[in-house]
Amino acid sequence: MKLDVGGVQKNYNRFTLGPIGLQIQAGETVALLGPNGAGKSTLFQILTSNIRPDAGTIRLDDQLISPENFNQRRMIAYQSQSNELPRWVSALEALQYVAFLHQKDETLIDAFVEAFDLKSFLNKPLHGCSYGMLKRVGLAIAFLQQSPFLILDEPFSGLDLYHVKSLEMALIERQSQGRSTLISTHDFAFVSRHAQRCLFIEKGQLDEAKNWKQLDQIKRLDLIEARFFNT
Repeated sequence: MKLDVGGVQKNYNRFTLGPIGLQIQAGETVALLGPNGAGKSTLFQILTSNIRPDAGTIRLDDQLISPENFNQRRMIAYQSQSNELPRWVSALEALQYVAFLHQKDETLIDAFVEAFDLKSFLNKPLHGCSYGMLKRVGLAIAFLQQSPFLILDEPFSGLDLYHVKSLEMALIERQSQGRSTLISTHDFAFVSRHAQRCLFIEKGQLDEAKNWKQLDQIKRLDLIEARFFNT
């Protein structure tokens, strides 16, 4: 499915996001890079209909995404940076609940338990889990939905090297299945290796890295550093 963001804008007292125009094609993995306060989280909240824009529209294959259109909203899965989960349930119970809500076969749970290495604490209450464990549960929940469009906000934070690799493999698998992913991250190595496009956001304004697909990994890293670190 193609995501089409048309002229989205949100105004606050001292900050304006947009207007944002953006298209993401089916199967694309797109990175969104920007400093704190640039508008990334606001954009994600609008894309997931958690807040309403002051102007503009979001569509998936010409279907309008809005707070009122529940069936369309559920086509966009989202893992926030805060990774909020009910702490009185186990990882397994959380996954079973999400599978029920999204009408997914529970046999899929085993695949994502394996992918994100949850087996050793699968039945442990989440209030007793570390930050890294909770992050992996949140990722498993996001991927389990198998939504055509997935938004991940700093998904690599809190993961060790082994589980960073697991996430990379899961993202590559999503891409091979024709599913799209928009990722906000400070893991520039991942962006340089795997992102098919790279978007920059600063002070609420969005633009795209030029000639990204033609650059090798080192030149992509140089481009990112020139954008954010050179004076």
